[in-house]
Amino acid sequence: ADAKPNDLLHWQTTLVVKDVDAIAKRLRLNQSTFVSSNIIDVPEQTLGFKRGVLVRDPDGHPIRLIEKLVYKHNN
Repeated sequence: ADAKPNDLLHWQTTLVVKDVDAIAKRLRLNQSTFVSSNIIDVPEQTLGFKRGVLVRDPDGHPIRLIEKLVYKHNN
């Protein structure tokens, strides 16, 4: 049987997106369920991403949407 949202196990689904604001806006318009109340700015940028939000898929499992940190090169 498939895992249920309240099962005591862990796996993590992460989607890297270019614009987390645009994706979150579209999901809200489609009445998706959010775990995060807002988009979170990540102060510890060594993680490789700068912003993120948690939403639920149609089965209730959380999905992390993150916006990758873009490094600008000085040439």
